[in-house]
Amino acid sequence: MPKGESAFTASNGEATIRVHNLGSERAPAFVVALLAGDRTIATQQAGPLEAPVDCLPKIAELKFAVTAQPGTLLKAVVDPEDTIAE
Repeated sequence: MPKGESAFTASNGEATIRVHNLGSERAPAFVVALLAGDRTIATQQAGPLEAPVDCLPKIAELKFAVTAQPGTLLKAVVDPEDTIAE
């Protein structure tokens, strides 16, 4: 992410997750999971995501409704089933 920007923010019942491709090849479609603790509370499909061959970031931004209790540790996992070769 550009300096000063967060890849994960959550407030007012919504989480925003920004995923970017650092590779030299196009990333195929992928899944992003939102977890509350160790429990998956939502998933979304995104991509494909182009490679940044022009030196400009290629970013997918996903928004999730957060159904967890306030104070719950949230985390995002890209490709939780590890299906994309890296």
